[in-house]
Amino acid sequence: MLRPWARASLFTIFALAALHPDARGAGFALFEQGAPAMGRAGAYVAGASNPSAVFFNPAALAGVKGTRVGLTPSLIFFNESFAGSDPYPGYGTTGETAHRGFPLPAAYLSHEFSDRVTGGLGFTAPYGLETDWRDSPNFPGRFLSQRARIERLEVSGALGVELSPALRVGGALNMGISRVILQKALAAQLPGEPTAVEIGTASLESPRQSGLSGTLALQALPSDKVKFGLVVRTGSTSEFTAPAHLAYGPIHTGNANEDSLIQSQLPRDQDASVRVRFPLMVMTGIEYAFSPAFHGEVDLNWTRWSVFDTVSILFSKDPAFNIYTPQDFKNALAVRAGVEYAPPGRWTIRGGAYYDVTPQPATTLSPLLADTDRVGLTAGLGYDAGPFRLDTYALLVLFRNRSTDGTSVLHLDGSYKPRAFTVGLGLGFAL
Repeated sequence: MLRPWARASLFTIFALAALHPDARGAGFALFEQGAPAMGRAGAYVAGASNPSAVFFNPAALAGVKGTRVGLTPSLIFFNESFAGSDPYPGYGTTGETAHRGFPLPAAYLSHEFSDRVTGGLGFTAPYGLETDWRDSPNFPGRFLSQRARIERLEVSGALGVELSPALRVGGALNMGISRVILQKALAAQLPGEPTAVEIGTASLESPRQSGLSGTLALQALPSDKVKFGLVVRTGSTSEFTAPAHLAYGPIHTGNANEDSLIQSQLPRDQDASVRVRFPLMVMTGIEYAFSPAFHGEVDLNWTRWSVFDTVSILFSKDPAFNIYTPQDFKNALAVRAGVEYAPPGRWTIRGGAYYDVTPQPATTLSPLLADTDRVGLTAGLGYDAGPFRLDTYALLVLFRNRSTDGTSVLHLDGSYKPRAFTVGLGLGFAL
């Protein structure tokens, strides 16, 4: 039978796998799926007018003529710092993630089958992030997370149909392919030690898992000046099963027999399954043409993060270690507003802003997950070169610093300060 400190070590190892996959709501869902759209802060549900409508509003594909291709990658720069507070780890304790750039792919193809029907294919990454605290080797939060990476790619097939000059409908089927990579330091309470000591590391890398979701969409054009869009993206579920690899250093208690006994009772590699529920999202927007050259749009995005209320981890060998952890996430709302000015000639100028509300309570903030409300400011520029079109954008994200206020359920209190900046490029052309 495992000693109490050994059972506790096994719990902390596998608790890591439960907390990361889709918990970060606002900061984990990625809207950077098209340079023209992001130039106006993602306010594109009503006014989508290029192949990226596969993601933003499949109904709007019905207005995209001919055969068109869009390649629009982005690069996200992200960094986060931590400042501890009482009761643990105390004031003066700090940590910082590595400064990294994360490439974000996006590519689209649309084809007009008839005057009223256009189909499209999309390759996007609507969820994904990485945090890496390994450059802070003495950071107390390393026992919760040293590195966490989530990847989710989607391949989408979409169709837009014009029912009348004033109404278009559409939909998409999305195949999501996800992967989880996790690493943390391990600690255990050893005999004769007044506090827990570091004894090794645990890592988990899951194989890629797939899951299906769907999109239903509508675009209404009640007048020459007004467009209305409504999109519902259903949730999906992915089940990850992967071994956690445990690597231990030497155990030194001063008693060789005790050291050997402890080593023999430490948890070993064991498969764990984690069910990840990606939430339902509803997006709606209104675009208004102030003039033929100047358009503005306001969108509301609602995400049903309340489905992430409890995390369950099921073990293949030791069901006694199954973990059910309440999360109590709330549904989240984002507001986006953008403008676009395309005077006669080849240039288009865009700008926008958004406000995104976090679904995460302060009690669950940690080095693994530390989401916060944020404001995004964007600017974009487009150039029409005949058969080719070049678009670019930049996004500055202003985060609200957030503290656990002494309420951390993971017993690591402090404040988190994220920083992010994104640039993107789009190349579109007709075939």
